[in-house]
Amino acid sequence: AISNISQIIKISRFIGQTKNIEKFIEYINILEKKIKLVAEAEKIANRVKELNSQAIWALKVEEYDNSLLIFKEIIELIKTKKPQ
Repeated sequence: AISNISQIIKISRFIGQTKNIEKFIEYINILEKKIKLVAEAEKIANRVKELNSQAIWALKVEEYDNSLLIFKEIIELIKTKKPQ
């Protein structure tokens, strides 16, 4: 009976470790998703900054139509590429 108890304890410890491993894998997957979202958000932010600089330059040289098109592109980029 004592031998069986120690086997049961070993098995339950193994099952507990397996559940912990499953939780760690779940946490890792969640972190990977969040890292991808942050990377996508940074990519969008960098593109918006680049376009904004172009639009400001277009305003300085009085290319108002071009500037307006760039600002519209920025708005569309923000609307359609929002990280989920």
